[in-house]
Amino acid sequence: MTIRTGDSNLSPEELEKKKQKLAQRDKGDNNADFVNQRAEKAAQKEERDKIAKVVFLKKSNKAQMVKVATGISDDTYTEIKNGIQPGDEVISGSYSAISRKLKDGAKVAYDKEGMK
Repeated sequence: MTIRTGDSNLSPEELEKKKQKLAQRDKGDNNADFVNQRAEKAAQKEERDKIAKVVFLKKSNKAQMVKVATGISDDTYTEIKNGIQPGDEVISGSYSAISRKLKDGAKVAYDKEGMK
């Protein structure tokens, strides 16, 4: 399971880089000492609401991103309450491969070890 925003297919790391670029571009535009905390909190809440928990399914040799609802979890397991069905082929891999590199619609194939 990974987290993506509802607006785009960007990973959390890609979103952070985008924010940093915008902040660098806009640096010095508004040097006001006062920060509107209410507006800042509203913006943070809006961003949290856009975040979706997703899994990638293997559908005809392509990755399909599917939103899921999760339940209880621990360090190893997470309960998926809805969004996938028994028999769906869920793509698994390292954090880097799933959360940062895998994109919706990317071609996927079985690992040789996984074909046993």
